[in-house]
Amino acid sequence: MVLPKFGGTRTSIVDIGYDIEAGAKGFVIIPKLKNQFNSWKTDEILGLCRTLEYSVSEVFRQKINTPNPKYYIGRGKVEEIAEYIKENPSVEFAVFDCALKPNQIFNLERTLRVRVLDRNTLILMIFFHHARTKEAKLQIEYAILKYQIPYITELVRRSKLGEHPGLMTGGEYKVEEYYRLTKKRIKKIKIELSKINISRDQRRKNRRKRGFVLATLAGYTNSGKSALLRALTGLDVPVDDRMFSTVSPKTRRFRDTNLLFTDTVGFIRNIPTQLIEAFKSTLEEIIDVDHILLIVDISEDKATIIEKLGTSLRTIDQLVTESYTLPGKNIDAQTSDMMLQKRPNLYLVFNKCDLVADSKTKSEEILNTLQEKIAIYGISSSYIISAKTKHGIKEMIESLNR
Repeated sequence: MVLPKFGGTRTSIVDIGYDIEAGAKGFVIIPKLKNQFNSWKTDEILGLCRTLEYSVSEVFRQKINTPNPKYYIGRGKVEEIAEYIKENPSVEFAVFDCALKPNQIFNLERTLRVRVLDRNTLILMIFFHHARTKEAKLQIEYAILKYQIPYITELVRRSKLGEHPGLMTGGEYKVEEYYRLTKKRIKKIKIELSKINISRDQRRKNRRKRGFVLATLAGYTNSGKSALLRALTGLDVPVDDRMFSTVSPKTRRFRDTNLLFTDTVGFIRNIPTQLIEAFKSTLEEIIDVDHILLIVDISEDKATIIEKLGTSLRTIDQLVTESYTLPGKNIDAQTSDMMLQKRPNLYLVFNKCDLVADSKTKSEEILNTLQEKIAIYGISSSYIISAKTKHGIKEMIESLNR
């Protein structure tokens, strides 16, 4: 575990780099918990590594009933990995496709003698590298600092025992001073973000007063949201296979209509809670609208589509629920009725139909499988489109304008 440095001439105490450069060589460990669905698939974790331009030389897998308190994986697998590192001295890091506890990261790094990153750290690093606006930079700094509080606490505990895990040294005083500065910085960022949130909320209200209809392009990361925004509005946004290429929302008008489309940050399985908290104002762009277009990559296999749709629908439902309730409070009947009345229209948009031989049949099969979810989440209707060829986009717009 590597903590960001602070001091010097920097205005922020955060300096995220983790000393792992693009092209660095490492390996991935995929632990499969009992009854965990689809966890052997490597596409997503390798996609996260690829987005950071890391080179993955090997993938290790292990079935476990419960996580090992010390290493998460079993001791035997740790020994196997240690042997692999001896035989491959150019390896610099290990990536675990799960969330690790601070003590597990410290123990693994001490035993393996390489940098250890978990899934959450990878996602936070990608957001950090893709943040461009002042708001996005503040949001990701807030998320990283909140995420690191438990690690700093563990570091304080170990420093008192005379240990200095990771690369941060300087004794107990320096660690506790870092903890104090981190808490102070979190408080300051929270105030700044609240001011930005007020401004963003006012902007949405002004758009509605001017008669605009607001539509959000939501969906799993890499489903084609940015490509669709470009097809709809002509906006020159980067479109590639990197995950989370969109961190800051982008809103543009569709031709001479009153339709405004917003491209938002993508969803992903087990997204760090610190990111949801930090990007709350950005994520509100998804639900504080008239229409939510939930983009689905129909070129993927059906099991993956259904799994990603489930993640996306649960995330949207969580955002809607949190927007109407105070932390720690339950939803009463009156609040529940209000949520149903004000909930945006939700549509499924099957994108990338140009990559599928019979997209209509495939979409119908998926919809039949999801009948229960369609009823629960109130999905209005669905469309089959291609952001690349613009097939089906005209019909979709006409339907939204009715």
